[in-house]
Amino acid sequence: MKSRLTYAILIVMASTMLSRIVGFVREMLLPNMLSVGVQTDAYNNAFILPDLMYSLLLGGAISAALIPVLTGFIDTGNEKDGWQTISTFINTIFILMIVLCIAGVIFSNELMTLLISGDDKQETRDLAAGISRILFPSIAFLMLSGILNGVLNSYKKFAAAALGPIVYNIGSALSIYFLSPYGVEKIAYGVLASAVVYFLIVFAFSLRDLKYYKPVLRMRTENSKKLFALALPSFLSASVVQVNIMVSMKFANYFEEGRVTAFRLADRTWQMPYGIIAVSMGIAVLPTLSGVFANRDIQRFTQLITKSIKYLVTMILPCSVAFLIMNHRIVTALFRFSTNLNQSDVKVISNILFIFSAALMTQSLVAILNRAFYSMQETKIPLYTGAFTILLNIGLSYMFYKTTKLDINGIAIAYAASSFLNMILLTAVLKSRVKSISVSDLLKYTIRLLPPLCGMAGAILILDRMLPERINDISLISKLSQAGSLLFISFAAALVYFFLIIFFKVPEGIDVFNKICRKLKIVKLVINTK
Repeated sequence: MKSRLTYAILIVMASTMLSRIVGFVREMLLPNMLSVGVQTDAYNNAFILPDLMYSLLLGGAISAALIPVLTGFIDTGNEKDGWQTISTFINTIFILMIVLCIAGVIFSNELMTLLISGDDKQETRDLAAGISRILFPSIAFLMLSGILNGVLNSYKKFAAAALGPIVYNIGSALSIYFLSPYGVEKIAYGVLASAVVYFLIVFAFSLRDLKYYKPVLRMRTENSKKLFALALPSFLSASVVQVNIMVSMKFANYFEEGRVTAFRLADRTWQMPYGIIAVSMGIAVLPTLSGVFANRDIQRFTQLITKSIKYLVTMILPCSVAFLIMNHRIVTALFRFSTNLNQSDVKVISNILFIFSAALMTQSLVAILNRAFYSMQETKIPLYTGAFTILLNIGLSYMFYKTTKLDINGIAIAYAASSFLNMILLTAVLKSRVKSISVSDLLKYTIRLLPPLCGMAGAILILDRMLPERINDISLISKLSQAGSLLFISFAAALVYFFLIIFFKVPEGIDVFNKICRKLKIVKLVINTK
């Protein structure tokens, strides 16, 4: 079981990494192909709901309720009968999405008025409404793709489920690159086409597993009631990350033009390691956790959660440290390819990313903790804690906006604080449900990582001072130099980190190092822990 789980995590992580990188290229292109201001802010506001659906399906939120239920049917030999329930679920979601898309197209003006405030933002609102009318149909395709991904993951077909997001991001990036000269609305048409292609690819891969699918709506069966009772809370709770981002984007619109774009670019940056590491791990571990809990093997269940959190902390904390120290270098290298993004914009994005370095750690832990509750089919707990943190985010954002001069930084602080509270609440409730989980053991492990992290931070600070950023030069040679310097510092820091992990004999850290070496086929570097 351990080897299968490790394989699943690596497959999902590798494919998610590729998808996130391509998606990041998409984000890099937008502020450089269009002027930062009305056009980029309008596009980012119109893209909020489609991006919410995409992030949810990529993070497995849409299928978080489906996977434990379908996996249970498969593992207990009731696959054929269980598909009566799964078919009802798919058909209901399809109908709801059609209604949602039609309503979104009709009420796009009202929706953008709700999202974008201010008498001086009428041009942005009108443009965003037009773009949203084009993008809304993509939500149905993204939602259905998310459900089919859940089917594929239930059958342990992780590689097939991961291909669609890569194609979607490639199509979106190409749309920005080739269609931006013809107007931002044309980009939206390209994104819609990418969503359709995404759905067709996932549908083709899942066709064999849909052999028991039927066009039925049997809502009154016990299994259907159970699935829908799990689905709504799990969907809402898993959407907390993106809903909080929507709240933050709403408040970002109160500031000058360009702040929405800056906030989104910083958000996309911290969500790259979050998606590659935390979300991938959550997707891969959910079916196994569900099966173990279904068999009431609490000892194994505890071991899996503890091991997953330790692996996560080992890989995520170095990313947080890198964002904390190198935020300006990272933003300059990744986003500034033209004069459309000036040094003032870079500074604003860097400051937001500095704050988000804390949210990266807490939100990553929330991703694993949520999966623990989903596997136990207790989806209401993440919903309740998530709803509370959304309200906190709204309250803090309003307070910082009204009473401080922190500008957009106050909105980022509010997001990070609400994420931290969400982590604390979920940990406390999980500990009350599964008493064998040792929080002190996890804290002790985190403390053991401090010397390697400090050594890594020192290496970054030294190399960051030694290698100039060349921030005012956007020539090809300069950009290659910036990218090369960033990669060199990151690689050197990673070497220092893992060397110190081995030196201080941090067990799970050594395990992560060995897995990376085996994946890269560098067997000679594998550390023998026996």
